[in-house]
Amino acid sequence: MYRVEERHLTPYIRKGDLEDTLELLSVNIFKTKKAAKEFIDTKLRKLNNTSKSPSVLVSYYSGLTGKSWINENSGEKCFEGYYYTLKKEAVS
Repeated sequence: MYRVEERHLTPYIRKGDLEDTLELLSVNIFKTKKAAKEFIDTKLRKLNNTSKSPSVLVSYYSGLTGKSWINENSGEKCFEGYYYTLKKEAVS
C-alpha cells in the first residue's frame, strides 16, 4: 500500500500580516506504486515548475502555480504550490 499526501502552500493573513501556510488537502491510499505515481503525475500536469526528488523511503513532488507573494514577517518570497509526498505504508 502506498500513501500520497497532497499539501497546498497558500498566502494567509494572520494579525494583519501576509504569511504562508501549508495545508493538508487530502490523503489517498493506493495498492500499487504505479497507481500512486499516476495520480501525482496527473495533478502535476496542470502546474508549472514541477520537480521530483525520489528516494528509497519517501518521494517528494512539487508543482508551482506561478503566483507569489512576500512574507511580511520574514521578507522572503513565497511561491504558491502543491506538494505531494509518496510513502510506502506498512501492511498489517
